[in-house]
Amino acid sequence: MYRAEQQGIGRQVAVKVIRRSVASKPGTGEEARKRFDKEARLIGRLSHPAIVTLYDAGIDAERSLAYMAMELVDGRMLREVFRAGDIDPVRLVEVCCDVLDALDVAHRKGVVHRDLKPENIMLPYLPTGAHSAKVLDFGIAKLVASETGAPGSEGYETPLTRPGMMTGTPRYMAPEQAQCGPSTDGPTCTHPAARQGLAAARRALGAAPGSAQ
Repeated sequence: MYRAEQQGIGRQVAVKVIRRSVASKPGTGEEARKRFDKEARLIGRLSHPAIVTLYDAGIDAERSLAYMAMELVDGRMLREVFRAGDIDPVRLVEVCCDVLDALDVAHRKGVVHRDLKPENIMLPYLPTGAHSAKVLDFGIAKLVASETGAPGSEGYETPLTRPGMMTGTPRYMAPEQAQCGPSTDGPTCTHPAARQGLAAARRALGAAPGSAQ
């Protein structure tokens, strides 16, 4: 991830690229490129104040690099705020409500994040001093609507997650997500991302999520 300036208008942006060593690696490079392209398309579908905005995506022909130019969030990761103890429970609930509202919008568009955790939530610095949350990193997100269609149908995308393959961060993974079988399209599996936001709140208040089983 790099900080850059958009030529012509002088806007500061965050540029995410996929390294050549990763993209060209035998066996996994093609999947990595597909995931990168899929992340760009998923973010491009979403518009919400608490979801990072995608400005542009493509391939730099000169450098042979796939890139995404996104909104630059000047702030702190929620993880850093937790460790410093700089947020009170009331404000934390407000942040979680912002995140859950963003996830609701994403779900309505058929997008399930699948890896929501404090490291993927930023609290921007605002002139008012308020913390408005931003959800980042849709790298392993799932587009439920297209992948549940029939192969060969319009908009169908081949799933990149193989049957039995666990996705996400175990410590912040809802039990429903971990127990899902080959598909995570069922009604009990489209909501774990929202529960992950609540898991972050429990973590901040002293109880480690996912420790029951």
